[in-house]
Amino acid sequence: MKKILSILTIFIALFIGINTVNAVPKVDSTKKVYDYAERLTDDEEQKLKQQISEYTEEYDMDFVFVVLNNYTGSLQSYAQDFYDYNDFGVGKTHDGVIIVLNYDALGIDCWITTTGNAILMYDDARINSLKQRMSSVKNQGTYTIFSSALNLASSQADSGIPSSNKDYYIDENGDYVRKRTYPFMGILVIALLAAGIPTIVFVCKNKMVKKATMANEYLEGGSVSIYNRQDQFVSTHTSSHTISSSSGGGRGGSSISRGSSGRSHGGGGGRL
Repeated sequence: MKKILSILTIFIALFIGINTVNAVPKVDSTKKVYDYAERLTDDEEQKLKQQISEYTEEYDMDFVFVVLNNYTGSLQSYAQDFYDYNDFGVGKTHDGVIIVLNYDALGIDCWITTTGNAILMYDDARINSLKQRMSSVKNQGTYTIFSSALNLASSQADSGIPSSNKDYYIDENGDYVRKRTYPFMGILVIALLAAGIPTIVFVCKNKMVKKATMANEYLEGGSVSIYNRQDQFVSTHTSSHTISSSSGGGRGGSSISRGSSGRSHGGGGGRL
């Protein structure tokens, strides 16, 4: 029975994986602009492709635009899978960005996904700025939305990696990893204390013996015995306070999730 359940579990996992891959179309990854909602003219698509080519040449990262119509699934998953399974990105860590717009009855929904070193370049704050820029021009058409986002992304890249991600790097697997840091000042203080305390103790032990100033200092040890001793409890008082700590300690500037391919991604999105 256990063997049958194991086989069924494997079959279901494979079936889900196949469906996930098939949820996004297989495309020519050199095109960069995929308008499934027919919101762009051929001329606009060519202009965007040219802008992307210049961006990639300048910053060594990919950029992809997708337009959907009445998509009802997870836009985040769609963006990640579209990027991963169509093998977008520059270099071993697939550096790049994909922006997906979905037009539906409520207006425009969007998702921005970053991969590889683009995770470092576009932290949560920059992702939010990109979304706000797109929202500000949403009534000017799809071409303007994409073009404005790409212009802002270029300006952000000109500024380099934001300070929120200075302590992070992308490893060879494309994962977002915190750098190892060493508290040099703390180590120095500990070293000084370790060397200083024994020295102070040694000096104190070698000082001249002070003259006795109290009568009991002249008594021979054990010559006086105390036969009646009482400990009288008077009162007690206990005070307490709460020490609070931040739950976000040690967190970088990019929110990370893992796509169905197993690859790490940053990004964000929502309604424009």
